[in-house]
Amino acid sequence: YSPKALSRDPWVVTFDDFVSAAEADRFVELCRESFARSMAGDQVSPVRTSHQCWCQQKCTRDPVVRAVTARIAGLTSTPEANSEFFQVVRYEKGQFYKVHHDQNSAPFTPQGARLYTFFIYLNTPAAGGGTRFNDLGITVNPRRGSAVLWPSLMDVNVSLPELLTHHEAL
Repeated sequence: YSPKALSRDPWVVTFDDFVSAAEADRFVELCRESFARSMAGDQVSPVRTSHQCWCQQKCTRDPVVRAVTARIAGLTSTPEANSEFFQVVRYEKGQFYKVHHDQNSAPFTPQGARLYTFFIYLNTPAAGGGTRFNDLGITVNPRRGSAVLWPSLMDVNVSLPELLTHHEAL
């Protein structure tokens, strides 16, 4: 997957061609009828204007979803049972998700606290669509099939968030 470290403290790593065009299309197809206004935490908020679909039930049984889940688990050395459902997000022109942090899962939830975020780009937009890590001065430009991985928690103490991975969707 041609990993490329954009930062080493904390690690922010991109991967080329992590999913195929057919796999990307399958995620979109599975969610096509299920998009709803995105939530920021557990509420609709003006800081996030996109639409999202939680890939659950029949989606999690889909062979493509299962294969991608296994691929991520293998790459990150994390058990599949600890992964969250895929959240497929659709941004239209002018939509965004302002600066935020991804660690919002309580340790007592079935998946536990979010150790990492593994973000896959399902499309290449004509313009915009990047993921900006403001504190690190990094912008990951979206390219269909590529992915980016970053930590949500500190290595030395997983009860503390990795604050340098605040980011925004452009």
